[in-house]
Amino acid sequence: DTPMRFHCLRTLPITLLILTACLMLQAVLPAQTDGQIIVQTVGPRTTFTIAVPEFQVEGAQRLPGEDFSAIVMNDLRLSGFFSPPENAGFANETHRADLAGGTINFAEWNRIGVAFLVRGKYSIEGGKVMVEVRTYDTVSRNYVFGKRYPATDLNDARWLAHLISDDILERLLAVQGNSRTRIAYVRQVDPFGKTKQICVADSDGRNEIVLTGDGELTATPAWGKFGGELYYTTYKDHNPDLAGVILATRQSWWISRRTGFNLSPAWNPVRERIAL
Repeated sequence: DTPMRFHCLRTLPITLLILTACLMLQAVLPAQTDGQIIVQTVGPRTTFTIAVPEFQVEGAQRLPGEDFSAIVMNDLRLSGFFSPPENAGFANETHRADLAGGTINFAEWNRIGVAFLVRGKYSIEGGKVMVEVRTYDTVSRNYVFGKRYPATDLNDARWLAHLISDDILERLLAVQGNSRTRIAYVRQVDPFGKTKQICVADSDGRNEIVLTGDGELTATPAWGKFGGELYYTTYKDHNPDLAGVILATRQSWWISRRTGFNLSPAWNPVRERIAL
């Protein structure tokens, strides 16, 4: 429920600004199916096609697991402002031809419908990963921006990919990204709904952490103090009681065990009090 912050970029064409403003006004509704969280847009939607080819590797060591490009592309898609090329094969061929020729064929990228192109490279040394990213506008054939990121611990590679995604979104559309945020939610464990656990995960659904025990029925999670605490209702002792948990230590405590329902907590950061 935090309002989006708007910034004016003099370098953006007026048509792009108009399209961006229209996109910002679109509402989104969350839905859930088959264990996945889906974001559905309301009304007509226009997105910008962006290509994020696989990042080049400098050196012998490759990033374990997902490549930076896959994480960044998924983040940009989840933002609702961008979509991948319709024909991934054409995009891969164009990228390989660019690498072979040592240039960028803007005309070909534009022909296959790509508005923006993100090219990246990385190296791994001593448990640290170094990444450099450059972004281009294929329509104007201009270099938009680039950044060389400080050496980051290899275990934080996904966080670095989310940072890259947020930087791209902010530089291209003047919109603050949320790829580095986390989601709190209730996950149903058994098919009858008798066991539901409080979980948190990265904004793309990865790195899930389960915060409540097996066999516990929980509900209404809410972010709390400094974003480091979570408040929720639990039926652990056969009454809807309100509990809290510290994310860093998983330490939990009782907040309200009054007779009757103790539901729907809301944290006030100014007063530092909880409404329920």
